[in-house]
Amino acid sequence: MKLIYLNKVKFPGSIPATVFSAMNAHGFAENGIETYFIARTNKKKQPDFDFTDYFGFEPNPMLYIRLFSGGFAHTSSNEFFYIRACRWIFEHRDEAFDVIVTRDPGFLPYLVMLKRMLPRVTIIYQSHNFYMDLKKRSDLKPVNKRKYHLFERTCIPHVDGIMALQTAHRDLYRQYTDTPVFHGWPGVARIDEVPAHERMENRTVGYIGSFQDFKGIESVIRCFKQAYQSGWKLILAGGRQENEINFAREVLNRYSLEDRAEITGWLSYEELRKVMRKMTIGLLLLDDTFYNRYLTAPSKLFDYLSGGIPVVASDLPSLRDFIDHDGEALLVPPGDIEAASDALTVLMNESARYRRMFRRALACARDLTWKRVTARMVEFIESVV
Repeated sequence: MKLIYLNKVKFPGSIPATVFSAMNAHGFAENGIETYFIARTNKKKQPDFDFTDYFGFEPNPMLYIRLFSGGFAHTSSNEFFYIRACRWIFEHRDEAFDVIVTRDPGFLPYLVMLKRMLPRVTIIYQSHNFYMDLKKRSDLKPVNKRKYHLFERTCIPHVDGIMALQTAHRDLYRQYTDTPVFHGWPGVARIDEVPAHERMENRTVGYIGSFQDFKGIESVIRCFKQAYQSGWKLILAGGRQENEINFAREVLNRYSLEDRAEITGWLSYEELRKVMRKMTIGLLLLDDTFYNRYLTAPSKLFDYLSGGIPVVASDLPSLRDFIDHDGEALLVPPGDIEAASDALTVLMNESARYRRMFRRALACARDLTWKRVTARMVEFIESVV
């Protein structure tokens, strides 16, 4: 099988969508599939980029990376990238690609066009959102939502399959289309087995991701404040922009935690692994919104599991696919800071429970390696060829 995995993300890059796309493509390659990862050129980072330094392991020899510019003259647009990518695919049609997967709703019309030009190719839409019914999406920003709504409504009937993020996401799509839908879980790039006793000795609570308010950063800080005991530390690993970091600092100051917390700024994947080695417990506190209930599969969850880090998380259908209460995580009602702080206290102080959950998290991570989850995606793709 020859497969193309395409997304408009700039590569290399440290945003979750870039890491997800690169690792998903790499997972296909690990399963013996000749895989072409197509993304936008990141001119700022490309000249000195080293895959091994960035991700911490050698790329599979079956993975080929093709990067195209999204610029023309003095302008930049995804459309320029799409046109260049399509032209390259069509010019290389004699290489007999079998499958094209896109994670990009903006590429859907081009995907359907390629199917008409290359009818033997199987086309798969890997959805990371939901635009089929805008009545359910009052949370969406105006930018692009009507365009993506039109693309999903008109193009999905012509794709061969959809890969959703988890079963709640899959079941949502099944209400609107007869196109086959699979719950194609995200994966774990690599497992980092720091011994449980070392993690416990660190007594450090961790949060990974952006610091936007809707991501729950204030809930994380409030939870840590309420549960705090002498010697505890908080690591906030992330912050894409200066305004996010300033917001996190302001919240820490408000709760008088500035001397007990560390803000790392945005990190490369390998830098993040080093910071995660210090973490004892991970926090994943989400509000009960449509997006969090049906559409999310947070990359931070897979980061925590990859290190055997037990999690205190909001009890939502989207997360129940991956973690069980008192298994890999302690699940608490969304928005209940008191319950979250109680769970944090229990995990930090009950060593037997911590060790058991640490083992469960590592076992879960081994079942969720990118190689394994991508093998399941391949089975789905083969079923719709």
